[in-house]
Amino acid sequence: MPLDESWEPKGEHVVITEDGPVKLNIRRLDSSNIDWIGWPVSGESLMVVNFKDGSRYGYVGVSRQRAVAMAYAWSSGSYLAMYIKPFYKVYQLR
Repeated sequence: MPLDESWEPKGEHVVITEDGPVKLNIRRLDSSNIDWIGWPVSGESLMVVNFKDGSRYGYVGVSRQRAVAMAYAWSSGSYLAMYIKPFYKVYQLR
């Protein structure tokens, strides 16, 4: 579930992937394990998840709509486990 809008980062953010830098829209979450999720400004099918332990993963093929659905899910961690992990290729970015 997203945090209060006043806590949202403003503007575009860049994450370095294997293919180089990617500009992301980022949404911080009120989650016990996930710090934020992001999706490319360009509309590519990719979702980046940054966990509170500092690890970061990219899920290839995840649409912007599915990333937003995860941001607003009652449990983003459960959504990730049920609807993302079993179906999309993942790369550890950090």
